[in-house]
Amino acid sequence: MPNTKNKGEIVLKYLEKFPNHPNHTVAKTLHKDFPEIFKDSEQARMSVRYYRGAMGKHNRNKLKDRTYVKPMGGVGWKFPLPPSWSNEWVPFELDYPKTLVLSDIHVPFHDVSAVEAAVKFGRRYKPKLLLLNGDIHDCYALSKWLKDPTLRNFPDEIEMLKQFFAYIKERLNCDIVWKVGNHEKRYEHYMFTRAPDLVGTDLWEYSKLIDAENLGIQIVKDERIIKLGRLPIVHGHEFSRNTYNPVNPARGLFLRGIHTALTGHWHQTSDHNERTMLGKVITTWSTGCLCDLHPQYAPINKWNHGFAIVELGKEGNFSVTNKRISDGEVL
Repeated sequence: MPNTKNKGEIVLKYLEKFPNHPNHTVAKTLHKDFPEIFKDSEQARMSVRYYRGAMGKHNRNKLKDRTYVKPMGGVGWKFPLPPSWSNEWVPFELDYPKTLVLSDIHVPFHDVSAVEAAVKFGRRYKPKLLLLNGDIHDCYALSKWLKDPTLRNFPDEIEMLKQFFAYIKERLNCDIVWKVGNHEKRYEHYMFTRAPDLVGTDLWEYSKLIDAENLGIQIVKDERIIKLGRLPIVHGHEFSRNTYNPVNPARGLFLRGIHTALTGHWHQTSDHNERTMLGKVITTWSTGCLCDLHPQYAPINKWNHGFAIVELGKEGNFSVTNKRISDGEVL
């Protein structure tokens, strides 16, 4: 057990551990952890104040370690800002000469012939990267929307997803990056609302649930933009909740992003071009889906099957080819 001779070392150690905590908070922790040294939190608070230089000028001058001395009030005193909880949000950058972009597969509601056509094309194309641009997994059982109770079986969904990846990896020899879409986000939303006490434990994250590391899949989350060379790629759910439902999804992306970009999410193959006043041409693309075209919640729609390929040249320059699939054939 520590003794009173170690009191100063203990206080300094806790000030290092909690540099921005108020004196009384650090003191309560000290009293709780070392009741044999600090008989009450007030005694601990006096020690904390001493090592922070808040016990008068005479005591401050006696301190050998002035690391945690706080500036005192008076002329020129300014309260410091608290530490921020914000996270760094920067694009996820990739650099591959040939990329196959698939999105909106919605396993287990995938369209078998469409997926087979896209993968067959990929085997001939031999991409260096397979970019799964969101909504690969439907997470149907976790949806907040009205569901068929006979189809609510999340373990089966996970098993079918693993079978899907076994199929992909057997046929495509390339790196795989998976951007989390709004359907995969259903898992996180479910955990936040239904099982908040499990959030933060080792296995609560979606990437660990699907065993992404052992599958050799890199997960991109937090609505981060993917930059493939100079081309920004989004799933389409990254924009604010007052979202858009445009007639032409590519034009909708242009209006929201005002930048050349590629998106999925809308299940439609489209492109849009506009020329700026200085002559720069901005082009946007939306890709088709690889899922059932007549789901229960929207049997009549404007969707089509499709995918895209992206090729990079020098200095990140790129070309996009938007492919459609009809009756199991790539057009």
